[in-house]
Amino acid sequence: MIITKYNDLFIYDFEKEQEIRLTRQMRSKNPDWSKDGHKITFVGETNGLNQLFVLYLENDFENENWQPYKIDLETGKLLKKSNNIEYIRTAEIRGGKLVQVLSFENGRQIYHPRWSPDDSEIIFDTAEDYGRDIAVYNVKNKKYSILLSGKEELRYPIYHPTENAVYY
Repeated sequence: MIITKYNDLFIYDFEKEQEIRLTRQMRSKNPDWSKDGHKITFVGETNGLNQLFVLYLENDFENENWQPYKIDLETGKLLKKSNNIEYIRTAEIRGGKLVQVLSFENGRQIYHPRWSPDDSEIIFDTAEDYGRDIAVYNVKNKKYSILLSGKEELRYPIYHPTENAVYY
């Protein structure tokens, strides 16, 4: 089971009855564990902007090897270098590698990401203004596209586990 607490990610091991913290200062929400158990997708929030991340997990959560990541407080973008950027937040990740897969600067928001049954796509609801659309991010080719759009609210999409269908 994975939970979000104080806007960070934790794993709770039922057998060991142990909580393992995965992030510090990440402002994470809406996590979803991949079907292969090696990745977690989630929304990271900065300055009112929601960005899409994937945490690639290692098998060893016992170590205290925290890796720092710099995030631009204005755009929410994960930075490779923090030179000449005045406002940054340092987040820390334990037991894996963090990748920002989508970042919008036009105000588009990302909500409730969920993995496809084969872990090749991440589906989520998204909005630029009023109303929400359903979008898909292809992990392999790194492409984003709107799947469904309309005047009505299209929220909380999830793939059917065995059929070629999406529920929302």
